Amino acid sequence: MHDDKFYQDILDAVLEKIPEDWNRIVFFAAYLKNAFHIDFYYKNEDVPYCSLSDMNGINENERFGFILSLNEMIQKKRKQLDDKNRWNVMTLIVNGDGEYKAEFGYEDISETILIYEKEWRNRYLI
Repeated sequence: MHDDKFYQDILDAVLEKIPEDWNRIVFFAAYLKNAFHIDFYYKNEDVPYCSLSDMNGINENERFGFILSLNEMIQKKRKQLDDKNRWNVMTLIVNGDGEYKAEFGYEDISETILIYEKEWRNRYLI
């Protein structure tokens, strides 16, 4: 799936929450049988990867509302895809120079989400 506007919409939302001096963002969205998980991580010269839940100044209600708004945006796009092309996992990597890459997983990770997330962190956040 290649959709620059969709990626830009996600990036714009994330940029509202992070410091301006970021040099890499890694966004994660996973859709399970009856749940979803969305998070993002950013880093800069001073901070190794920091997630939304690690950020100071954002309370739990604001964090929850932000995640729900991202979910609405993502679900809208996923519903437009046919079953064959509807992904379950999306990783969006954006570098400070504007270079980006999106990767998708189509397997159901509902039963293995904890293992999957650990492997995902080792792959993208090291």
